[in-house]
Amino acid sequence: MSRMRISDRRTILVLVAALALMTLLPACSTGSRVITIGIVNFAPVLEPVIQGFKEGMSSLGWAEGVNIRYLYDGPVGKLEDIEPNIQKYLDLNVDLLLAVSTPVAQRAQKLTAGTQKLVVFVSVLDPIGAALVTDKEIRQRTTNYTGIRHGLNEAKRLEWFVRVVPGLKKIYAPFNPDDRAAVLNLQVVNEAAAKLGVQIESRPVKNTDEIIKAIDEIPADVDGLLLLADNLVASQLNYFVDASLKRRLPLAVPNGPQVDAGALLAFGFDFVAIGKQSARLVDQVLKGVYPGDLPIETAEFFLTLNQWTANQIGLPLADSALRQADHVVYKMPARLVTPTAAPSATPEATTAPTVPPTTRPTEVPSAVPPTPNPTPAPTEAAKPTQARTF
Repeated sequence: MSRMRISDRRTILVLVAALALMTLLPACSTGSRVITIGIVNFAPVLEPVIQGFKEGMSSLGWAEGVNIRYLYDGPVGKLEDIEPNIQKYLDLNVDLLLAVSTPVAQRAQKLTAGTQKLVVFVSVLDPIGAALVTDKEIRQRTTNYTGIRHGLNEAKRLEWFVRVVPGLKKIYAPFNPDDRAAVLNLQVVNEAAAKLGVQIESRPVKNTDEIIKAIDEIPADVDGLLLLADNLVASQLNYFVDASLKRRLPLAVPNGPQVDAGALLAFGFDFVAIGKQSARLVDQVLKGVYPGDLPIETAEFFLTLNQWTANQIGLPLADSALRQADHVVYKMPARLVTPTAAPSATPEATTAPTVPPTTRPTEVPSAVPPTPNPTPAPTEAAKPTQARTF
């Protein structure tokens, strides 16, 4: 009898463990079927968004190869190739489409209009300006999609640019006139520039060749470069960084990872963070919540500065700016490091400091508040803070 009781107990324990395991997996109407998500991304610079998305999905119980699989062929790169890529996944009847970037979201909206295809977009600057939703539809819609927007932070970024670079007067800003978000951003920047007493010299570019030409023809009288939140222009980030270092011109970009690549300053979202944020929306949709019932969320902004780049272009970064930064980069961009070169062969001017400057603070606020005016710099009596480094 005792043996039977032990056996029964083991059976019960096995059943309980199995039930507990099942509760760790998303409890949705899909049963044991493996969910398929098609991912369409426009630009290589947005790859960290997908990394963050997958990490977020994993943390929510979606195990790749177990209860979910991803179909992704890499960045599309060309505007004309976006629709064929979306249509390919729609023809495969994926359970949900993840549209990464404004151009992809716009075309996904077009191709799924009037259907019940599930779409979540991410890395969209302004869904209202991109005609994805109206201002009344941000919180609730009858549409088949929802997503993450960046919000209009260009005016705030320009304010930081002017604060960090003393004497900044004329700024060169190439943009894609076919990207409605880029056009809207340029309008916002021009309005902010008028208030700040700086001039924006914009230049339309519609393809890679035109971007390269625009970089080669940077006017001699500009004293700063500004990349708008424009995926086409961002796809040539390395060319802009190289021009910035060669011409000793400060470069302001939309987000932190682009500062890691060598730009001077960013005030914007974090790619991995918004990827994880989009995973929470996808998780809810896969569990039965209709996309239109989920509010379109806004990403959080962070200030990132690059001390290494500032050294290369001869720009002293004020202690007050470092004190308010969320992230400070001190290292040379990885792509500029020559693995075969001996340390002594590296010019002194391009060597990142081994330790942060002694004048830098000891802690930073978690984020710079997106207020209409920049946060005043702390006084000398303020408690020193520590900047985070990479």
